[in-house]
Amino acid sequence: MSDNVGPLPQEAIDYLDRKNLRPAFSYQDVWREEHNHAFTVAKAMDLDLLSDIRESLTTAMSEGKPFRQWRNEMADNLSRRGWWGRQEVTDPETGERVEAQLGSSRRLKTIWDVNLGQAYQAGVWERGQRSASHPYVMYRVGASKEHRPEHLSWDGLILPKDDSFWSTHNPRNGWGCKCTTRFVSEAQFQRYQRSGIPAPVQGDGQPGRKPIQTTAPKRNPREYVNKRTGERYTGYEGIDPGFEHNAGAGRMEQLGEIFREKDVSFTQTVSPAGPSGTPVSDALNVRVHGDLGDATRQALRAIESVHGDGPLPKIDVARSQAKSYYGAFSFYPDGTANKIKMARGPHPEMTAAHEVGHFIDHNGLPGRGFESVNQSMPEMRRVIDRIRDTDTVRGLSAIQDPKFRRYLQSNEELWARAYSQYIAWKSGNQTMKDQLDTTLQSEHPGIRLQQWTHDEFVPIAQEIDTLFEVMGWLKKD
Repeated sequence: MSDNVGPLPQEAIDYLDRKNLRPAFSYQDVWREEHNHAFTVAKAMDLDLLSDIRESLTTAMSEGKPFRQWRNEMADNLSRRGWWGRQEVTDPETGERVEAQLGSSRRLKTIWDVNLGQAYQAGVWERGQRSASHPYVMYRVGASKEHRPEHLSWDGLILPKDDSFWSTHNPRNGWGCKCTTRFVSEAQFQRYQRSGIPAPVQGDGQPGRKPIQTTAPKRNPREYVNKRTGERYTGYEGIDPGFEHNAGAGRMEQLGEIFREKDVSFTQTVSPAGPSGTPVSDALNVRVHGDLGDATRQALRAIESVHGDGPLPKIDVARSQAKSYYGAFSFYPDGTANKIKMARGPHPEMTAAHEVGHFIDHNGLPGRGFESVNQSMPEMRRVIDRIRDTDTVRGLSAIQDPKFRRYLQSNEELWARAYSQYIAWKSGNQTMKDQLDTTLQSEHPGIRLQQWTHDEFVPIAQEIDTLFEVMGWLKKD
């Protein structure tokens, strides 16, 4: 993005604003498609700090604030909070003390360019997908002084918007990349075929014209290894590692379109209950060690006792030493690579069930799950209405920290907490019930109000029963 962007479209602002906050030590901890759903800044491990950075960006986007003004405001803010300059910090994954660059003018420029650039392109993609009169997408290089040779070779490429090329090569395609796309009508496509398009300005300053391309170029694969996770994956020449995904084809919107086109229901495709005979605990592919592995497997056995056997998509559970959360969930839109990270905490079984609740929300429920519950099935609306109509949830309004309060009051978090309590109740798992009692007896309202009393939860559990019966997700005796 340029330094003066003007107000960005609402779709771009929404793309950034609806991301979950994801503290991460390295940019490689949140990888590829995870960025469609997770907002992260490397070394920003504090949720309040991360929330402030995101809020400042969305404000700048909506107000058309220039980069220079945003940079100065953020530099003052981050300096006051001690997140500035080179400092010795601890890597939560390894425990190693390393010297790292926190805030700086250069890092702020990178944060600005990457987040606003991806948000803008996501907004373009969302608007273009809604337009039946614009069936094509055209690739254009941006205003960089120098272009990557591959990006320059793609300039003027026009392909149908459902071409698979756009799933991996839709801009932005790397650090500092300023390439863009635009959606093209049939009439424009015919005119460009006849007359060409403006060529990038060359050294003589003359723009000239060039013919368009209408055949998808060969995608040259390259094998990479994420050094933080050990994950091997296929990237492509001309695209920086981690950028080979379409920021606009996010989350359940993409799945919803696929399922609607193929007339396949969510319950037929990703329901955790069914006759396959595959235990949920096997389908979830646990990869943790020691006590956290035992705790997670115990939670999965409790979940299996409720849902029965069924083909849940794969989900990896990995150890984390982060101090800013007990558990975290991340996923890819096609449901093929889901991850739970578990840190040491006071209630690991309940935490594991909570994160599986997020997994079910994002991978099994219609629309965008409980994030878009007003557009979802009535059984989901009744669940969230029943959850909200409790003294516990009303009590959350007294929490002083506004960001923590909004987090606890979000539909996705309310659902995940209710799901973990439902599993504890329905399965009869004593460890989870003890952890639930400990939470309810806490003197700290921010902890106690995260779960419901027995009397409050009975009608909530009844509504969840109804939802799971409709979805076919309850074990049949």
